[in-house]
Amino acid sequence: MKKYLLGIFVVLLLVACGDNVKVYTKKQKEEMVKLADENQKAKADLDKLLENLEIKAKEGNKTAENELEEFNSIINWKVTTPTSKDVDFREILESKN
Repeated sequence: MKKYLLGIFVVLLLVACGDNVKVYTKKQKEEMVKLADENQKAKADLDKLLENLEIKAKEGNKTAENELEEFNSIINWKVTTPTSKDVDFREILESKN
């Protein structure tokens, strides 16, 4: 009986200490970043998520490290990609002539 209780305890301990990083698809990450640009509460939630991922990545969690890298690449891509407001269409038309 003690062996069964000890076995159950060990299994519960392993489950409780398991990897608890939620994995998002690229599309979900892009939508989260887009929503964060429009909504302050969503931005705060995203910042909190990124902080937690950074902490877990520093602790050696590879899943958290991968998720953080993907989020950062999406955020950096969004910042460096020009919007239609940034593009001078006259330059584009003149270069085609």
